[in-house]
Amino acid sequence: MSTGTTRYTLAEAQHIAGQIVGQLDPSCERLVGAGSLRRRRPDVGDIELVAIPRFIEEPSGLFETVQVSLLDRALAREERDQVLERLSGGDRYVKLRHVRSGLQVDLFIVPPPASFGVLLAIRTGPAAYSQRLVTLARRQGNHVADGALRLGLRDHSTPAEKLCTCPVIPTPEERDFFAALGLAYVEPEARWV
Repeated sequence: MSTGTTRYTLAEAQHIAGQIVGQLDPSCERLVGAGSLRRRRPDVGDIELVAIPRFIEEPSGLFETVQVSLLDRALAREERDQVLERLSGGDRYVKLRHVRSGLQVDLFIVPPPASFGVLLAIRTGPAAYSQRLVTLARRQGNHVADGALRLGLRDHSTPAEKLCTCPVIPTPEERDFFAALGLAYVEPEARWV
């Protein structure tokens, strides 16, 4: 969520997001807009994207190979071409700025073995609605961690920087996440507290 005060009309934000998605989509297995853009709010303060990157194997030395993220390469190209500026981030989240408009772009990267449906639902929001989903999972004896709905409650003795080892409840789509919580699917435009 943007902390800036500049707002864009839905049409303006959709146009900018469309350009960004057009450039990044070939480097992703999936790339979907989220947040207020997906909820079709009349004004938008930032663009939120949820991505599953594509990876390729490349030689590394005589007998070794490494996995390379095509999304990382595409982001580097967009920075080099001065389309996007990286403000911060790492493996799971990158905060960017669309150079021409100044609009903040929040890129959420789905880590394995996370489930796309969980991260898309949470990042679509709004924040209070997402919090209700996470709280409901806890009340049911499960939890959301590392971008996935997980079986059982989290062991808080494990350091926060370590990935949770609880089994993942498969939720490849948002509808799967809602169903796992025992909820009927709610269209993004109708998600209110």
